[in-house]
Amino acid sequence: MMKKLISLIVSLIFVSSNLWAQSWNEVLVPDFTEGVNEMSMVSSDEVWLAADGGTIYYTLDGFQTLQNTKLETDADLLKVFFVDENNGWIGTSDGVVYYTNDKGTTWTGVPLDTLMESGFVFAYFDGLDFVNDTLGFAIAGKSKYVYTFKTIDGGLNWSICDTLTENVSLRWSDIEFADENKGVVSGPKTGSVKYTADGGETWLPGDSSIISPMTSAGAGVVAWMDDNQVIYMGQGNSFSSANLPIFKSSDGGQTWVNKSTASEGVYDRVKDIFFKDASNGIAVGSNGFSKMFVYKTTDGGESWVEKPNEFAFGLQAVEGSGDTLYVLGTSGHILKSIDFGETWELIPFNANSIIEDIFFVDGKGFAVNTTSDILVSSDGSGQSWDIASSAGIWDAGALYFFDSSVGLLAKENRGIYKTTDGGNTWTTVLEPVEFSSQSYIGGISFGDSQTGYAWFSIGTYTAYYVYKTTDGGDTWSEVSQLTGPSTLSGGIKFFNADNGFIAGPNIKPESDYVNWIQYTENGGTTWSDATVNGIPAALQGEDLKDVAVVDDSTAFAIGVTNFLKTTDKGKTWDYVDHGFDLEDTNFYNIAFNGNVGVLVNYTGMIFITEDGGTSWTMFDDYDSVY
Repeated sequence: MMKKLISLIVSLIFVSSNLWAQSWNEVLVPDFTEGVNEMSMVSSDEVWLAADGGTIYYTLDGFQTLQNTKLETDADLLKVFFVDENNGWIGTSDGVVYYTNDKGTTWTGVPLDTLMESGFVFAYFDGLDFVNDTLGFAIAGKSKYVYTFKTIDGGLNWSICDTLTENVSLRWSDIEFADENKGVVSGPKTGSVKYTADGGETWLPGDSSIISPMTSAGAGVVAWMDDNQVIYMGQGNSFSSANLPIFKSSDGGQTWVNKSTASEGVYDRVKDIFFKDASNGIAVGSNGFSKMFVYKTTDGGESWVEKPNEFAFGLQAVEGSGDTLYVLGTSGHILKSIDFGETWELIPFNANSIIEDIFFVDGKGFAVNTTSDILVSSDGSGQSWDIASSAGIWDAGALYFFDSSVGLLAKENRGIYKTTDGGNTWTTVLEPVEFSSQSYIGGISFGDSQTGYAWFSIGTYTAYYVYKTTDGGDTWSEVSQLTGPSTLSGGIKFFNADNGFIAGPNIKPESDYVNWIQYTENGGTTWSDATVNGIPAALQGEDLKDVAVVDDSTAFAIGVTNFLKTTDKGKTWDYVDHGFDLEDTNFYNIAFNGNVGVLVNYTGMIFITEDGGTSWTMFDDYDSVY
């Protein structure tokens, strides 16, 4: 939590001239403070969500409001299943099944370890499915020992149906029943699937033809289309060119037909499937880089069409009723569709995602988190924040606003986006390149109202590219390339249209990039090594994490143990012996507004200066933030 607040704290210090004399309180708190793992939909209004730490979230009004309750456990709640508004069940990480029959008002826990040998400790709870309010099944266990459990009295009592896995390193990830007799389980990395025709008392392997093509697939999921037809989908792997596996059975799981040709060239990872009828289904998950993936079929799983990736987070679960769908995304994101996945609405909850940048201008605040949610504060003080929009796929990293309406957003893969309506909508002004896990954002800075610069690594960590605009961000062009250290940190700042610097990444002394800071005097056309003086030998080779400009020639660069200052527009830098008596001198963020500055270290301690950084005072009244 502390690291997530640092960027917010640094900018809020300037909203009020005497803010540091007051107490601190959290002003931006996630709606889901615990990780959310699973959901179950009772109706278009009522949805239940299982979260970590024994927390249940639920809505009774279609996510207009969100409520929560805490079970008498700190275990993670991994599975949730409701058959109607009264009856629901939850499976926990320590092998307990909780049930309610009064609309979630009370929950009763039934431990499964009473059925096991003494000393058995559960580690998995991977499946939970109920046929009606009395008959239900669960998959739980630990490494090399995975069991199917059955209840016939609504969860009051459970019995072991079958030992699905014993003395082998397999883990089953999904279970689903078509009726009280027919069910399937799936999920181990070998891609095998088992079926039952006697209510889970015995499980038999499906036709062996399903195993061989799926040896490179990850955990899979299953969904019944009708009483006999069932679909299996797994996980592709782009590195081994393994397509997303898709298999279909028309005889209750006994034999399977390979439909993976429908996913030729698709390497994404399906996490959940929902069929509204025998023909129309939707699968959700993530691509190989943890971003949204949606797949649809209208012909009973014979062919599939990938839908546009609109959001910068992966999807974990899908629930539906007719054409209305809810999807659970990572970091507590909730999507809704009323046209069976053709279009999506982001439910405006504050996600549990790291704030990457924040910008205040004209009494208005803007923030962006890693997953590209845009938050806006219009109260002039940053006390309240609302979700304005999502800026689309790929992670975000840097904001710059000219006024309360016009601003820019830099994202991974070299993308730059512009808003002219205060963050409600965004247009692309620099098209992103093809995704690479090494295409990072270095930062964005403007020297005047029209001239700005953005810094990225593209394709590989050491390939740095600087882009420039001379028309206020409407168009961008590459102005220079640099070869640098093996990762991005620090930042880019310009004093004016021509003078600026890049500082910070991975300045290891054994490399060619000791104390790597570059400066330019000709608008980014050429860059030169800055002179860095006085860094003690023991501190050389440490990353710089952030940079800040004080006036037209002075700036600071701070990072892991280092504190550097320039007074000549970035040409030379001197080590500053800050004198702080700290257990953790890893500085994380710095910002200035005139001579007033704020510095935050890795643990969230705040330091204030009112003389342009000559002297610093530790801010003590900070307990309320912890």
